[in-house]
Amino acid sequence: MSPAGFPHLKFGPLARALTFLLLLCSPAAWAQTPCGPIGVANWCANQDSPGVDGGAEASDRFGASLAWGDYNGDGFDDLAVGIPGENNSAGFVDVFYSNGNTLTTNGQQLFSQDQTGGADEGSENGDEFGAVLASGDFNHDGFQDLAVGSPGEDLPELFGANCTLFTCEDAGAIHVIYGSATGLQLASAQFFGEAELDTSLPGRAEGARLATSLARGDWNGDGVDDLAVGSPHSGFQTAGVIDSGTVYIAFGGVGGLGGTGAGGRIFSPDTFCDGDGGEQMGTSLAAGHLANGNRDGLLSSGATCTVAGVAEAGSVFFSNPGNADPTRLYVQTQFSTAGNGPNDHFGLSLAVADFNADGLDDLATGAPNKNHGAGNPSDSGRVYVAYSTAGGPDPANGADLIGEDEWAGQTPAANEHFGTALAAGKVTRDAFADLLMGAPGEGANGGFLFLKKGSATGLTTDGNQVISQGFLGGTTEAGDLFGSVLALGDVNGDGILEVAIGVPDKDVGTATDAGMVYVTHYFDASFVFTDGFESGDTSAWALTSP
Repeated sequence: MSPAGFPHLKFGPLARALTFLLLLCSPAAWAQTPCGPIGVANWCANQDSPGVDGGAEASDRFGASLAWGDYNGDGFDDLAVGIPGENNSAGFVDVFYSNGNTLTTNGQQLFSQDQTGGADEGSENGDEFGAVLASGDFNHDGFQDLAVGSPGEDLPELFGANCTLFTCEDAGAIHVIYGSATGLQLASAQFFGEAELDTSLPGRAEGARLATSLARGDWNGDGVDDLAVGSPHSGFQTAGVIDSGTVYIAFGGVGGLGGTGAGGRIFSPDTFCDGDGGEQMGTSLAAGHLANGNRDGLLSSGATCTVAGVAEAGSVFFSNPGNADPTRLYVQTQFSTAGNGPNDHFGLSLAVADFNADGLDDLATGAPNKNHGAGNPSDSGRVYVAYSTAGGPDPANGADLIGEDEWAGQTPAANEHFGTALAAGKVTRDAFADLLMGAPGEGANGGFLFLKKGSATGLTTDGNQVISQGFLGGTTEAGDLFGSVLALGDVNGDGILEVAIGVPDKDVGTATDAGMVYVTHYFDASFVFTDGFESGDTSAWALTSP
């Protein structure tokens, strides 16, 4: 039989064994293995790939969002892919299930709002269903559930306030779709707008773009996943002040979100920035065990926050476990020699993981528009890491300031946007979480992905890696913006996370920005022995009989 990466070859048992030994000893060889919707080394798909539902069309943006979750409870993570540009930006979501070795097109679910329950009036142009995704067990039944954001959703006005012509345009909404032994159950989905998340509100807010960001965490310490929802353009905080931003918490429980209470709001006090109402709190969200206690801490960015008179320098707010309002503010000047620059957008990306294995998660923050490097090239980008102490992430605790010049042969250049996307977790076989950083502007906007490994002393330059699409069997073209969307999950249940990379700006044939997704074991050198050959499971192979 022929492995998916070598369809033109026929392998006997000895040849197969020798081939895998060769692959193990030669990373460069397996790094170039072509990928496809069935793949031993690297999996990839677009909507024109064999067995993938739908079809690639211009501006679909397949892969604009990604989320891993075990939606059928079999012990292996499945992958949800957002396609917010589908059907004039009405939006779709495509879910690929794991067979224990790789993702498969068997049982694939492709759906829009028309297949989900809730008072959403169905699929409409511009809803952007699938623009953001998050997974968690929100009803505590042992199956992961999927939250789907539609920041462009138009909703009926409530109570005759805040909107025009009886419709709140771009108010934004969320669907929560619950998992089961047979996968996601579309018909039982819950629906939330701002008024459903907080019944004390005077109605809905036009242009709030609720669900621009989502994050899972346990904020009340009851052992059930909750959902944080960012609404960065909301102006509910102060009358007449737009774009201040709001973050909502929907508590999980038996029966789903809202099962232990309606949730609440976390506001961005104007005193944390310059009080201009432009903080856009909730641009991005992250959560984790960031401080002592049994509750998760919540991080929310205000990437357009004006700091000390510097417009859109950006900030990150931290809410300690058990606190409703932010208790700490992070800005670049807290990180050693870093300074706040105009339009740096510090906080545009966030990631949380335990890089030094001390039992507390640490904070990585991207500033993709930072002018960094020799000569300060415009928008080259930078990433900041604050290691946690008992009270939360502390920039004074040996913080790291990361630029791409830490990788051999790499030099910061204009418009590379290093740090646009971040993902953190164990992608190598040691005790420490690692950090992945996307630079979609690298190489004429073809895009690169950078890896920095964790260690007992934090992130280290030892073992730094950088890859492009060519390493995964794909092709790099100008304008792809590879590295703009990242997510980590465990597709084969071995405890080492695979990396999913969305390339929504990838052209497919003549369809511009149709989009593509890669999933790779590239950073785990032992992955060649996890393809199922030894166990007799041939489902990851191109052919299923010798």
